[in-house]
Amino acid sequence: MIPFTQKIEAVVIGTSAGGIEALEKILSVLSESYPLPIIIVLHLPAGKPSLLPEVFKHKVKLKVKEAAEKESIKPGIIYFAPPGHHLIIEKNKTFSLTLDEPILFSRPSIDVLFKSAAQTFGESLLGILLTGASEDGAMGLKNIKENGGLVIVQNPTSAEIPVMPAAGLPYASPDCVLSLDQIADFLQNLNPVTPEFSKSSLKENIMSETNKTAKFEILIVDDVKDNLVALKALLERDDVNISQALSGQEALELMMKHDFALALLDVQMPGMNGFELAELMRGSNKTKNIPIIFVTAGAKDQIYVFKGYESGAVDFLRKPLDPHSVKSKVNIFLELSQQKKELKKQVEELKKTKAELEQAIRAREEFMAIATHELRTPLTALKLQAQSRKRNLERGLDSALTTEKLAKMFDADNKQLERLTRLIDDMLDISRISSGKFTINLENFDLCSLIHEVVERNLELFKAAGMQLEINSCDPINGRWDKLRIEQVITNLLTNAIRYGAGKPVKINIRTEHERAVIIIEDQGIGIAEEDLKRIFQRFERVTGTEVSGLGLGLYIVSQIIEAHNGSIKVESHLGTGSAFTIELPLSL
Repeated sequence: MIPFTQKIEAVVIGTSAGGIEALEKILSVLSESYPLPIIIVLHLPAGKPSLLPEVFKHKVKLKVKEAAEKESIKPGIIYFAPPGHHLIIEKNKTFSLTLDEPILFSRPSIDVLFKSAAQTFGESLLGILLTGASEDGAMGLKNIKENGGLVIVQNPTSAEIPVMPAAGLPYASPDCVLSLDQIADFLQNLNPVTPEFSKSSLKENIMSETNKTAKFEILIVDDVKDNLVALKALLERDDVNISQALSGQEALELMMKHDFALALLDVQMPGMNGFELAELMRGSNKTKNIPIIFVTAGAKDQIYVFKGYESGAVDFLRKPLDPHSVKSKVNIFLELSQQKKELKKQVEELKKTKAELEQAIRAREEFMAIATHELRTPLTALKLQAQSRKRNLERGLDSALTTEKLAKMFDADNKQLERLTRLIDDMLDISRISSGKFTINLENFDLCSLIHEVVERNLELFKAAGMQLEINSCDPINGRWDKLRIEQVITNLLTNAIRYGAGKPVKINIRTEHERAVIIIEDQGIGIAEEDLKRIFQRFERVTGTEVSGLGLGLYIVSQIIEAHNGSIKVESHLGTGSAFTIELPLSL
């Protein structure tokens, strides 16, 4: 491979759903002396002030700010695109903000940023596409590639939402498909003085990180031991294992035990010569694709060249061997072998991503079926109640329309309306989360008081279910959160405790630890199977083996609310012994 060296002057990053966590992972490792500007589009709703600079200034060492109109791009700063505006990089390396129509329902658009940055920085641009739920960014990556820049895509299998990185793969033919740790490592190790690198060395470095124990396997075959020793000395390096054989038979035995990236065969050997060995190799599925370099002596062996190619040779080396020629040819074939492995891995990853996307489509279709059923149930009940009252009125059955009976009817109606409202609210929240428009409105309040208020409002439900609810007394825990959303979280978890608590007591514990509020809601109910724990916070997931209705969105929405507060939620559970949900929230954002 011909070395390709370029100097990177700017980094652009695009992401949406799951992006905050991904960005934190790759940006938190960068030192305060980092020499490059990093410009980011993270899909946000229009009309709301961006909290991203405020959030990330506590998570990274670099200066963080929102890009402003006509502002010059400076090194060592992380710029976030403001919500509701497309962010464009002008030729003079300043920002422009526009209110042009959304692209793929997004403004700011990743494609718009990437395209303008590619035109301005050319081959000095590094473009990175991370987790997300839309195809925004795919065409922008293609623009970066066409202008000579470097393109890195997060491995879809490691992305929280694989749609965005998966869409970028076929459009851009990225230079590398990496995990978040590998992306962070690469950004961190750009030379802080002259950030130059070789694309070939990038791949070698990544290969050494991901395959620290993997080495290239090379087979050399010669009936003269001194020739083997000399050739091995030429080829030895840290990432290569060399196997030696003194005969064709010995070589075949080694091929059955190892997966060789390359075989160097001496032509003239007693018994089985190199051509005969090559023909046998081509007859076996395990060995037929091993590249063969024949080693031959003297000009008289010219006739062997034609026979060698007929036998499956890909190249020839002539004795006496030229060290530079040997190393160069071997390096080429090892690079081809590595590219083949990477391509195979990417194909496998794409197949896995395809399967995941197909599963997501099936889950969506199942969700639509469930949603239709769940929405129809309260509507049907309301319709039947209305028809019953109408018939009673038409027949003049006053006894069926007494004040007491009407009050009960209206209570039943209210319950159905509340259920319908919750279902619609959940669906709206999912829509906001999927489109990157999910927001939180921060205010200062006492968390302990809020939870006690929620508990008071739900006491009647617990009494109706025959369950006790215990909550510890706690000193005021003052912090800055979204009050309505935190109330939504607690209500959801308490409702689940009633549904799955099997009528047994529920305990709530509230405390502070290390500048974080900790809330534990523990029931003694049916518990959650181990295989369900891994997916309990995913969309459309419901506890298996129960008849409880619902859309399977509650815990997913809860997890998104907590993540939006830079907090965490986890669950510990065993079948038959109950579940304990633990929430941690930073006291301030």
